[in-house]
Amino acid sequence: MRITGLIVAAGAAALALLTAAPAAATPPPSPDPLTAVPGCERGCSVVFVRELPDDVRLAGLRTTDVATGPRRSYVAYWIGDRLHAVAEPERQATVRDGACGYGEGDAQRCAVSFTVGAHGSSVVSMLLTGDRGIEVTDRVRAGTPDAVIADLNGDGRPDAVLRQGSDAPDHSAPPWYWETWSERNGTFVRTGCTAPGHGREAAPRKPVYGHCP
Repeated sequence: MRITGLIVAAGAAALALLTAAPAAATPPPSPDPLTAVPGCERGCSVVFVRELPDDVRLAGLRTTDVATGPRRSYVAYWIGDRLHAVAEPERQATVRDGACGYGEGDAQRCAVSFTVGAHGSSVVSMLLTGDRGIEVTDRVRAGTPDAVIADLNGDGRPDAVLRQGSDAPDHSAPPWYWETWSERNGTFVRTGCTAPGHGREAAPRKPVYGHCP
């Protein structure tokens, strides 16, 4: 399923397949104190940081103060040492990973993955620009927690791979299948699906073109 929307944008450089799980290594700190980021005044942890061309940096942040209620996730965009934009692309979600490649001109086209709800996930496409900040241009969602960011077609920009489950009872049960989504000018276009099965096959590394249930 896919939902379009608009917020403020994000960035990151990764051409190889990236799993949706956070990296085990501790990421580098963001350039500003995290308490300077709106929403992080009472504490945030850094999930990922991506260093981009033109002295740009993108970070995925997660609130840590349980007293503030449900955890919230943000993407923050710096130009040099200046915090330029902050967005919350998914409400009551957990940010997991991010990747970017050049978009239009000097803009960065990015994708960020999230865990959503009890067992869902999403990948959000964003455009990162100096004049408009963070623009969310599209998103795709899955009924399972398995969302992967990857450059499927070798164009240097992040695409999405989602594992879907059966329709009953909660969209997360087997048989499972993978669906691949290519990013085209800020929109995710589904190329196809793998055959449903009960195993835990690895995410495709190239676009698939099979029938989708």
